[in-house]
Amino acid sequence: MSTPLSSPHPAEENMTTRGNGLLVTTLAMAGIALALVGVGYFRGGREHIEGLHTALGTTARMLPLLLCAFVVAGMMQARSYLVSSSLSGWARGRGGKASCLGR
Repeated sequence: MSTPLSSPHPAEENMTTRGNGLLVTTLAMAGIALALVGVGYFRGGREHIEGLHTALGTTARMLPLLLCAFVVAGMMQARSYLVSSSLSGWARGRGGKASCLGR
């Protein structure tokens, strides 16, 4: 029996239950970044502009790598979910030695 396409993936369920920790971490990093930009701005000069320029350059260089890493991680989770669900369906549908031999 196949599962409906609208059922949530187990990884998605796990992400929703742990979402607050990631939100807190993101807000903390944003606060630190804004504070550092503010310090650079109030010290005068172009420190904050140079820092933002360096950050954008680093982001541009790292973004393709990050996107590929997230695609690989997502595909690995989907693959493990698909393999485990198909194996459990196969094991439930057939039992014994004949099923292992493909008969």
